[in-house]
Amino acid sequence: TIEDYRPYFWNALFDRVKDLSMADAILETNHWCHEKATYIASDPRTASPLTLVRTARGRCGEESTLLVAALRSLGIPARQVYAPRWAHTDSNHAWVEAWADGEWFFLGACEPEPRLNMGWFEGPARRGMLLHTRVPGTIYTGPEEVVQVTDEFTELNLLPNYAPIQDLTVQVQDMEGHVVVGADVDLQVFNYGGFASLARLKTDQEGKVQITTGRGDLLIHASKEQAWGSVLANYSAGGNADENVRTLELVLGPKNKEFQQFSINVPPHLLGKGLEIHPWERERNDARLKAEDKIRSAYEATFVTQEQGVQTAKELGVDPEKVWAVLEKARGNSHAILDYLKQAVPEFGPMALELVGVLSAKDLTDTTTEILLDHLQGALPYEELYPQEDFVNYILQPRITHEQLRGYRGFFQQHFTLDAQEICRHNPPLLKAWIDENITDVADGSVGGWPSPQGVYELGVGNDLARQILFVAMARSFGIPARLSPVDGELQYLHEETWTPLDLQDRLAGSGAIRILKPTEYTGTINYFQNFSLARLEDGFFKTLRFRGLDEETFNEESFNHELQLRAGVYRITTGNRLADGRVLATLKIFAVEPGKMCEVRLVLAKETVRAESLGDLPEGVRLKRYGAGGDVDLDDLRKNGALVLAWIDPDREPTKHLIRDLTERRRKFDALNVSIILCLGADTITDSFDLANYGALPANAHFVKDWRYEVLEHTQRSLQDPMPRSFPMVVVADEQGVVRYVSTGYQIGTGGQILEHVQKG
Repeated sequence: TIEDYRPYFWNALFDRVKDLSMADAILETNHWCHEKATYIASDPRTASPLTLVRTARGRCGEESTLLVAALRSLGIPARQVYAPRWAHTDSNHAWVEAWADGEWFFLGACEPEPRLNMGWFEGPARRGMLLHTRVPGTIYTGPEEVVQVTDEFTELNLLPNYAPIQDLTVQVQDMEGHVVVGADVDLQVFNYGGFASLARLKTDQEGKVQITTGRGDLLIHASKEQAWGSVLANYSAGGNADENVRTLELVLGPKNKEFQQFSINVPPHLLGKGLEIHPWERERNDARLKAEDKIRSAYEATFVTQEQGVQTAKELGVDPEKVWAVLEKARGNSHAILDYLKQAVPEFGPMALELVGVLSAKDLTDTTTEILLDHLQGALPYEELYPQEDFVNYILQPRITHEQLRGYRGFFQQHFTLDAQEICRHNPPLLKAWIDENITDVADGSVGGWPSPQGVYELGVGNDLARQILFVAMARSFGIPARLSPVDGELQYLHEETWTPLDLQDRLAGSGAIRILKPTEYTGTINYFQNFSLARLEDGFFKTLRFRGLDEETFNEESFNHELQLRAGVYRITTGNRLADGRVLATLKIFAVEPGKMCEVRLVLAKETVRAESLGDLPEGVRLKRYGAGGDVDLDDLRKNGALVLAWIDPDREPTKHLIRDLTERRRKFDALNVSIILCLGADTITDSFDLANYGALPANAHFVKDWRYEVLEHTQRSLQDPMPRSFPMVVVADEQGVVRYVSTGYQIGTGGQILEHVQKG
């Protein structure tokens, strides 16, 4: 979203930084950003900087966008640094670099440290396989390696600033040994149960691509004109004595293995020295963070309260729980949503509440009454034509994918006659034909950003996705239930209770079905986007299928007994078992789905057969004071009942929030195994925003305790065989005998699953 944010940031910040050095101005701006926002996981759509200020929390990409916008508003050069995917763990991350005194410095957005070039992500960055930033335009003369140039931006490789590197060269050939010019080459790492792209390059006149990467394994996939091939690029198997250089060949052709099993090595965990700071610097910074939390909490106290929401619901005669659910998600926009309800419910009835109820939490933070009324008024004439569930989700719902949410129904209904709308309603392919004829198809990148439907219509141009979004928007405006398939994103409309594809290729290909079977004798939990994923071959590349709707409903083992209807074609199932050190035991299975036939595919999950080794022993005789309640927690007594998890956390930091989410999502399994989880708090990590009430969904045997001066942590560190760096969260898992079986420090996704695996392994 493009918005006029510079005057706001200038007026808010100039007086705070005008007398400071460049470096101190950057630090001060980040403290201001921390006053305004803190981290929370959310959907992929990036909220604007001013929306984040209004909402007071967002994901790392939004926080870094806020800081970059604020710094640029003050005339300080700044750029977002992005790890598109980690290799050693799932997910990704973004932070900021800012220019001061002739060089770039890094910092964590909305996570102020005492000095520049400090951040919890330093350790993960040292294990990166690619870190990039993007600058607008196609001409760049700076010193950084250019990864790729598109019509929109130039992508720069910043990895050498953070991690040990290696120069990778991939030579692409055909089956006859001829070099392939102009082939697309995708560099991929295992992430969220499948292989995710870091960068897609094109081979030069010698059939080569070259790039600087980290020192870990990559899956390299290449394609040209439907011929494709892939190869695992082992860091240790580069065929060159120089560890800084890696060269390999990739052959395009039909001889691709149907099944592969291999181990993926990731860049090792490297201890960094970090900046040495004086204790008083840390204490002063911690004091500022707590003061900034109070400022943010005071602002959050101005949001609509539950009491206000319930009272309004009673006055309007609608469900109080539904009203509060919407207002709570809207946060800083809650007053606007409340005003909308007060205006719309008396005039349009309960469907006004259904409209905001179907929106995502992020949509509720930045939508307006004007937009909501456009969609409500434009959809209501078709309410009686369909069952309520279909009407709400595929007519009333204004959100199509991650496009900019704007009003469009009134616009389209005014630009097409009622007769034309009715013709399209009875024959939706005619609407697609109109779009194909009147909206010029352009390549990706020709029009920047996520397009709004009205914008695409008025410009008369759009890429494939923009034209698909336009179809769904116009269809819903004309009373046609339509969507992008939650499985593969294909364009569909509802016809006689069946979702019908609009793409001719989809219709001609036909459909088949598959049933996914759990691994034989496997007792653990299987989750999509964690243990496995399914991808379809499209234009020479495997495109991962989501099996999720806009509500992010999880597709997991409970869905396995159902037949999955899929378009006929070539598919690949990927499985992965991530080990404690980040390595992955992976399998790839390629198979065909044939029209009218059902295919059964059994997952294969490779496992380590060795028992977890002893990493040391927990100290005996440890008692810790409970936080927020009386009494002590005796670790020796807890161990007698089963496995014990000790975790030192920093509740306001992103890595700890991921751990809490991991534990919460696996509550039932932890409870079934009677695992005691002790969450240790230091005096320097507790802020005014910490509230035990926010952690009620943790496993039943989770306890918060005080280790104010980290005396128990230091005792535990001394009892381990290997050093345990102080990088929160710090997790130790011990069995009933007090033998430590698992240790994790710092940023990791899926730590909860690793804990369970080691508890069950014993």
